Amino acid sequence: ETRHEFDLLVGADGIGSRLRSAMGVRSRIVPAGVACWRALVSVPTDDDPVEYVGARRRIGVVGLSAGTYLYLVESARPTALRDLDLPGLRERFAEFTDAHDLLEALTVMPRFDDLAELDRPAWGDARTVLIGDAAHAMTPNLGQGASMAIEDAVTLASLLRAGSPGWFEAFVEQRGPRVRWVQRTSRRLGKLLH
Repeated sequence: ETRHEFDLLVGADGIGSRLRSAMGVRSRIVPAGVACWRALVSVPTDDDPVEYVGARRRIGVVGLSAGTYLYLVESARPTALRDLDLPGLRERFAEFTDAHDLLEALTVMPRFDDLAELDRPAWGDARTVLIGDAAHAMTPNLGQGASMAIEDAVTLASLLRAGSPGWFEAFVEQRGPRVRWVQRTSRRLGKLLH
């Protein structure tokens, strides 16, 4: 058995954080009631990012240098659509005629996730601090999850570099309101769209 000692442990291990669980932090993973498929397709697009919204479904299209990022979202109970195959997926989203070429360009089943979020932020403590989805996983309706994680890391590094004895409380005070606003706004937008 190998043992290591550290002054600080930073947990950035995602929504299913093993560290958060080991700490016994009281924060629940809550299903968002939304299924999501994501893929990169080889069809290029020069258009601005766009999201097409239908009845309980939507498709997002984002042009990248390596192709087009495509995401498909549908209101659904957790696991209800996990076993859907590619023809079934195309059929479910057939109403989105503007994205027809992108759907046809899919050669393998896109990555599937039942979306979820944490019911409240869980920051940990001054010995074991949580950042990113480990601390405040949120629905991706605003596309801000990765940005929130980067902001957490930058803020944490700045406070640690300054050497303030109250760095943890300052971290939670600085990050808490913004994270709560983004999380709530993303949740509200998702409910509005679905």
